[in-house]
Amino acid sequence: MHFLFLVLTVLVQHTVLTRVRLSTGTIEGKVLNATYSPLGNQSAIVFFGIPYVQPPLGDLRFRKPRPPIPWDGILETKEYKPACMSNATKTYKNKVGGPISEDCLYLNVFINKYCMKNKNCSVMIAVHGGGFLFESASAFNPEIMINNFVGQDRNIVVVSINYRLGVFGFGQFAGDHGDRNMGLFG
Repeated sequence: MHFLFLVLTVLVQHTVLTRVRLSTGTIEGKVLNATYSPLGNQSAIVFFGIPYVQPPLGDLRFRKPRPPIPWDGILETKEYKPACMSNATKTYKNKVGGPISEDCLYLNVFINKYCMKNKNCSVMIAVHGGGFLFESASAFNPEIMINNFVGQDRNIVVVSINYRLGVFGFGQFAGDHGDRNMGLFG
């Protein structure tokens, strides 16, 4: 009986640690361990695919982003979301040639237990390269992020973001056909 109580206590603590209440709703991430850390056992709590604006679809396709729509319940943020539409000849750069979509404006957070509790940590924004034409936030290897920035004694929160690419983010339209530089807005 004592063993069952201990297991349930660990499971409850693990779940609470990976859930966070945001102004738009509650998200649930996961604990990710770095398997090849030279510093020993390194782990982080990761939240993949947090919506930071409304999806740029339909009437919002070539418009500046709008605030995200709140959700009910718990949003699972345990897997990367699709990369933004990009130069099709360069999409191999996305995580394992992963999916691409216009519904791509999500961010990812890597944080350790200390920063979850104390909230007094530095924040690093990781913006992927690709010349505004390709790449995505999923191009960053999570284990490298954990080992180099987030690990147990690093106390840095890392946020990586997707942003609109190519014509979807930087198209120059005449008249009222769209806004300019949407990629810099989200």
